[in-house]
Amino acid sequence: MMTMATTAIIVSANDDKEYYYDEGVYYDKVDSGYKVVQAPQGAKIAELPSGFTPAVVGGVNFYYHGGAFYQDTEGGYKVVSAPAGAIIYNLPEGAEEIDLKGNKVLKYGGAFYQPISHEGRDAYEVVDLNAPENKEKIPE
Repeated sequence: MMTMATTAIIVSANDDKEYYYDEGVYYDKVDSGYKVVQAPQGAKIAELPSGFTPAVVGGVNFYYHGGAFYQDTEGGYKVVSAPAGAIIYNLPEGAEEIDLKGNKVLKYGGAFYQPISHEGRDAYEVVDLNAPENKEKIPE
């Protein structure tokens, strides 16, 4: 049984469920207590967790932390889908490695990440596998 910090707050998301949130970690209530889950789409928090990383895509500001992307909205920050083109430097444990016709990508939280080198560092770029230039890479 997992315990949760007493400072956790309740947040709701697009799926109309309630989650508990504390410092970048989301919890779902289960029979035996609580389990850590990926950030639910649409969840809104008042302040970004410490250690977030900014990411600018097409002139739009996003904030990344622990596998989740946030956008500044009225009254807080909302969990949004990973924006194609965003570059990040770390992925949480649990990313699944997928071979797309010789191209290695990592899948985490419904998004796909291409390992790259960016400014001399190992990084990951969010890729849209539905984009026309990527269609031929997806195995049948």
